[in-house]
Amino acid sequence: MIRRFLKAGFGGLGAQLLNFGFLPLLSRVYSPHAYAGWAIVVLAATLIGSTACLRLELAIVLPRDEIGGRTTFWLCMSLGVVTTLLVALAVSTPQVRSALAHEGAGGARLTVLVPLLTLFFSLSLIMQYWCIRQQAFALHSLSTIALAAFTNGAHLLLGRFRSNDEGSLLIGSAVGQGGTALLLAVGLLAIGKLPSLRGIELAGLRAAFRTHRHFALFSTPYTLLNFVRDRTTLYLLEVYLSRAQVGYYALTQRLTTAPVSLVAGSLRPVIFQSAAAEGIESVGPRIQRLMSALAVVTSPLVVLFIFNSAELFQTFFGPEWRPAGRMGLFLVWPAYTFLFSTWLDRLLDVMGKQRLALFLQSVFSVGSVIVILIGFHFSGMIGGLLGECLVSCACNIAFIVVVFWSARFSLRLLLRPALSAAIALAVGTVAMLILKRLVPLWPAIGAYLTLLVATLVLGRKRWMR
Repeated sequence: MIRRFLKAGFGGLGAQLLNFGFLPLLSRVYSPHAYAGWAIVVLAATLIGSTACLRLELAIVLPRDEIGGRTTFWLCMSLGVVTTLLVALAVSTPQVRSALAHEGAGGARLTVLVPLLTLFFSLSLIMQYWCIRQQAFALHSLSTIALAAFTNGAHLLLGRFRSNDEGSLLIGSAVGQGGTALLLAVGLLAIGKLPSLRGIELAGLRAAFRTHRHFALFSTPYTLLNFVRDRTTLYLLEVYLSRAQVGYYALTQRLTTAPVSLVAGSLRPVIFQSAAAEGIESVGPRIQRLMSALAVVTSPLVVLFIFNSAELFQTFFGPEWRPAGRMGLFLVWPAYTFLFSTWLDRLLDVMGKQRLALFLQSVFSVGSVIVILIGFHFSGMIGGLLGECLVSCACNIAFIVVVFWSARFSLRLLLRPALSAAIALAVGTVAMLILKRLVPLWPAIGAYLTLLVATLVLGRKRWMR
């Protein structure tokens, strides 16, 4: 199990190191306005790509027999290609081209990249789930690193030698997704695990769709609702805030959710595959240990960010981005609680409870939009961000409780992670307050990190138990 976590996790770690390494460079090439336009368009393209297969790619892991897995794989491939053709037809209409150009797609001529992003994203997603089925976690991780390397490298080169606008960011995203899809295909072929078409028949594809249709009925609306919530948040930001502030939000959200992507990329595929192969009851104690370890490691880093967010943004991204650090005070808490819930979602898929997942997403999405709207309307930026912070944290915690209840795990398993988080946050706060009173900013941060590493190393046998 540990070896599989490491294989699945090194990709997320490598990708986040690349992202953090490139961000100080990219923030000096692209303005907040460029990030705002790019975020809006890529969000839409990502939604289409992630639902191109009607979320049937989630079912690739579930069949016990090989022919069932391969049939589901090629069913997803077919749906991905058909969806891409439909998107290509849609963006060829003047109305859609005009809307995309208005959203910041870098000009109507670049709207051709939307169907390409759809195709590349869907193909990558399908092959990544096939990697999970085959326990090819190393290739899965390598594809994550490749996506970060290709995308960030293309963004930097295009920003330097083409133009530093949202069009270059959009082209770079297409290059990254396309390169990742190609790497996965070549990698699966090289290790002899690229699924063949032998024995795949049209009747089998229809049967696979009927068997897994609950993913299309419930998981697809789940993803769409998640998009509507995110898109509505961006829309409200556009209404109540300036274009630059939307850019600050986009970069801050990307930074604060980076650890979430790392953890999800490490834990979700392994937990998903283990629960599907060994049964849901086998993963309960493992989840408790993982959540406790996450609380001990990440809580002190949250404290470090909260006390020094504006200074960190100014130092690493430039003075222009200092206001983004103040936004981070609100966005870090939803990211922190999401860290513990995001990789549990596949347990509901294993249990066949997609209907419950859809109900939860519906309640959370509607509640989030209402609270954020009220906050922006009555209290401006502070009220809107505070509303998003509170409702997102509540939704993430509620999701964890519901998953444990549905899986028939004892809720007492959550006591240890909650206590670990509370103690780590309290100790980290006291340590940071003392250090900031005694020494200047950067020596204080250095001493804090040194104490954190020493504590984790010396106490690793206890907190990893």
